[in-house]
Amino acid sequence: MSHEMTVDFFGVGVRAQTEGRMVCLNDLISAGNNWRALRSMPLKTVQQLTSHSQAFKEFAEAASRGYGLPQNEMLSVVGRGNKARTMGHFAIAVFIAEQISPDFHVEVIKTFVEGKLLEFRAQGSTEFKNLNAAIDLYLSDRVGKDNKGCYITAAKLMRKRLLGAEEGLTWDEATVAQTHTRYELETMLIRGMAAGFVGNWDQLKDAIVRL
Repeated sequence: MSHEMTVDFFGVGVRAQTEGRMVCLNDLISAGNNWRALRSMPLKTVQQLTSHSQAFKEFAEAASRGYGLPQNEMLSVVGRGNKARTMGHFAIAVFIAEQISPDFHVEVIKTFVEGKLLEFRAQGSTEFKNLNAAIDLYLSDRVGKDNKGCYITAAKLMRKRLLGAEEGLTWDEATVAQTHTRYELETMLIRGMAAGFVGNWDQLKDAIVRL
């Protein structure tokens, strides 16, 4: 299952999706230009950084070879007209960030390379499904019952604990740290249920709040 996230870079939301680890290059360049504008630096155009740049073309070809992916999986246009946007593999996003500024480059590396935001977003979603399965399998008072309500309650408790009480905030707006912590918490809860340390529904709710 693919998830589309929005990551804040210097006041601009940059869309990214877990499938193919793609980043919206239009958003990324807008964020980079916001950073440059705040420092009275000349802005960069999309053409300068992508299609009209020989360095970009050479890097895109090298990245395609290096990752073993066809060009259309490294770089693609989504939508039409004014809603069209160019999605690029995160490696291409990192390359573009380097052309914008060293500081901006570092932030993109910290988020998509070091932080592995897209990978952990996907893993957190999968691990939550495993958590639901563990509720069915290990909690003494929930075995053999319809636990959909428990899944929803567990999800709400985790969101409130890790994302805060802000209404409408979802995992697709979570920071790198929040995304990592979600995955780690889900893993600990599953292990706790499997080992018998968390044996019923009340204990699980308490563990979500306290671990």
